Amino acid sequence: MQKVCAGLGIKQKFHAANHPQSAGLVECYNGTLKLKIAKVQASTGLNWPDALPLALLSTRTAVHSRLGLSPYEVIFGRPANVWGVPRPKKYSDLPYPMLIDYLHDLTTKLRVLHQQVQSALPEASTDPGHSIRPGDWVCTKNFQRQRNLEPRWREPRLVLLTTRTAVKVEGKKNWVHAVHCKKVPLPLPFDQWVRRGISDSESEKVPQFVPFSDARLIGTLSEKEDDDILQEAIPSHRRLNTTNPGTLFQNQTASGQERYNLRPRPKNL
Repeated sequence: MQKVCAGLGIKQKFHAANHPQSAGLVECYNGTLKLKIAKVQASTGLNWPDALPLALLSTRTAVHSRLGLSPYEVIFGRPANVWGVPRPKKYSDLPYPMLIDYLHDLTTKLRVLHQQVQSALPEASTDPGHSIRPGDWVCTKNFQRQRNLEPRWREPRLVLLTTRTAVKVEGKKNWVHAVHCKKVPLPLPFDQWVRRGISDSESEKVPQFVPFSDARLIGTLSEKEDDDILQEAIPSHRRLNTTNPGTLFQNQTASGQERYNLRPRPKNL
């Protein structure tokens, strides 16, 4: 099989690729098979290559409690030939009409067994599995914390695509499982971030100031000029440096109320 895959340029995988449910079943069966091999070795003293056929025979002929059938019966339509059971004649010795009738009966029985198995399988769930939708903002879990005091969740990111179990967020190449995402409210509007202040530790997704001169900021005496400055600041996405001391207050209106309270900014801007 490895040579065939190499000749055809096929990347061989030993599990059901892109289907976690089947991969989980394979891992579960591998654990059961290893347990059976250990039991055969303990009772017979055989090494594991010699004990493997006995463990496989036990697994393939075991009757499923819910179906009432063994894996061998589901595939071949008849019970497996085990020790102590007389074997039938070779099919080559049967007359042709009898062989045709046998194949027809076997096909009919296989169809009935497959319908029985299909009816016993659980129905696929239509539940989306999570409430995250494209356009939402989520925090992804941080699995690479260097210190215990580091946050357990990363900065909010925009959701681009979703499936039943996974989420594709902006800025990450890999998909993230939905259980590792925490939905957060939408980011605040820009003017609310102006009032609360902006710190260097906040996410890059938060809109930030363009460094205007003091004269231009102080010289804005109308609401329209203030709005023009805000609209010019939004597309730049540059951070206002707040390392130097000093606080700049916007001119007060006639009613004596402050329109804006800007964070400390350097004097050289």
